[in-house]
Amino acid sequence: GWYNKTDETNLNEVDRQIYQGSESAARNERRGLWQDASPVSPWDYRKAQLAPPVLVSTPPQPANFNTLQAHLPSQPSSVRSRSRAGLSSEDLMGGVVRAGSVAGQPEVRQLSSNGASGRWLRYQPADKHFSILAPSDGREVRVPMLDIEGKTVDVHYVVGSTDTGFYLLLWSKEPNGNSTDASAAAEAIGSMLNEMNRSTEKSGIFVTATPERNLSLTGYSGRQYALEAGPASGVVRILSKRIGDEREVFLVCALKRLDSGTDDPDFLNSFKITIGK
Repeated sequence: GWYNKTDETNLNEVDRQIYQGSESAARNERRGLWQDASPVSPWDYRKAQLAPPVLVSTPPQPANFNTLQAHLPSQPSSVRSRSRAGLSSEDLMGGVVRAGSVAGQPEVRQLSSNGASGRWLRYQPADKHFSILAPSDGREVRVPMLDIEGKTVDVHYVVGSTDTGFYLLLWSKEPNGNSTDASAAAEAIGSMLNEMNRSTEKSGIFVTATPERNLSLTGYSGRQYALEAGPASGVVRILSKRIGDEREVFLVCALKRLDSGTDDPDFLNSFKITIGK
């Protein structure tokens, strides 16, 4: 990790050299977080979280919806790479597994063996504790990641798209720490926006989010945000609940082309949490 030089008043000179040398060795050998090409320090991360969740950027250059779709995580092969053009699934997951890192290969499967464009199905995970309508030709992905305690947790997402829209459901459990319903939603949308804009800015697409209303669903609470993303607009709903020492977080996102109709099913409102699960 990092050696925080601003907090070394209780260290003697020998300890300072040990910490500095340890960081330098980890950097040179690309161990731990230094496997990431551009890791974010804890103090920079906390500073970003204190900023308002609405990101304001310079006016975007003209872009079409196909350009936006090219920067969304429809291809699971982008999970590990931040250097490739486009928005990786790791980018979106940053707000759920705070500053975590990928701990293994993702598992990917098609939602349906006979999925087809324009056809929808009701998806449920193995434990059936929630369900949602999703494009039948979409994918389900499980990614092992390291949580804030250094333990491996599974982050899951279902992603699919149509000619007019992009749809994402992401969920995970992590140690709760000091998180609340409100802080979990703020951290999730803040990280999501930061990473989306970092990935899409070269294409002139800048994503902003405006808080709309608080949410409550079957014991889970959170917030809804309106998204503006160049040639598309949409909604993100973030819901979470403390369960023992953990917090389960859901992020549900729907983006649609500005000139599209309303032919697709109501992805957001189709999300249901089963009581007692």
